Amino acid sequence: MSLISMRAFLNRSFAVAAVAAMPFTLQAQAEKLPPAKDLIAKFVTATNAVPVMAKHTSVRTKGKFEMAAAGVAGDLEISQARPNKTIMRITLAGMGQIEQGFDGTTAWAVNPMQGPRILSGKELDQVREESSFGASSRQGPNVASAETVEKTTMNGEPCYKVKMVWKSGRETFDCYSVASGLLIASVAKQESPMGTVDVTNLISDYKDFGGQKVATRLTQQVMGQEQVLTISSVEYDAADAPTFEMPAAIKALMEKKP
Repeated sequence: MSLISMRAFLNRSFAVAAVAAMPFTLQAQAEKLPPAKDLIAKFVTATNAVPVMAKHTSVRTKGKFEMAAAGVAGDLEISQARPNKTIMRITLAGMGQIEQGFDGTTAWAVNPMQGPRILSGKELDQVREESSFGASSRQGPNVASAETVEKTTMNGEPCYKVKMVWKSGRETFDCYSVASGLLIASVAKQESPMGTVDVTNLISDYKDFGGQKVATRLTQQVMGQEQVLTISSVEYDAADAPTFEMPAAIKALMEKKP
C-alpha cells in the first residue's frame, strides 16, 4: 500500500549509441544492474504485501502529519478500497481539513486555502494510477514498464534506482535498498495547482501490520519545505462506502458541470 499523491519522477534515459561508446569498465558495471522485475519482486517478498492484500478489500491507515518549519501538525487518515477508490484526509488544528479522493471516476481535492477542485489532466492521471489497489507494489495494468537505471545512494544507504513508466506516460523513479530490498526513497515530478513541482520522498521505519511490512515514516521534501507523515495504525476491511463519498462542496461543483 502507499501514501497517495506523492509520485511522478525525474526523467532519465540512455541512448544505445551512448552505451556503446562507454568504456568497458562502465559497460560492465551497467551490465551488473539487477533487472527491475527482480528488484520489484524482492520488494514484494520483503513486505509480504501481495498475499496480505489479496485477502482484503480495503485498508485504512491512520497517523500524523507535520510541517515543523511552519508550526503545522494534524491527524492523517488514508483509506483505499478495491479496485481503485481512495481518500486522504488531514485535519489541521485551527486551519480545517485537507481532503483528496478518487471514486473510480472522479478525482477531487478540498483545501482551506484553495477551496474545492475537481482534478483533470495530469493531476487526474496521477491520482487515478496511484489509486489502483496494486499500485504500491508496482504491479497491475497501470504500470507500462520498469527499468533499472543506476546504483546510487539515497536516504543514507546504497540503492538501485528503477525508472517506472506508467500507462499515462508519466515517469517515476524508485530506489530499492541493496541490503533489504525495501523501497527507501523516490524522486518525483508531481502535478499540483501551482504546476509541476519536484518532490523527494524518504521512506523508512517499516513495521508489521497484519503480516505486511508497512513504511511508517515518509519525509517529503517539496519546494523547500519538509513534511513528515507518520503511520500509527493499519486496519484491514475497515473502510466502507460512506468513507469515499464526495464532500458537499465537490458535489456542488459536479452539479454545475455542463
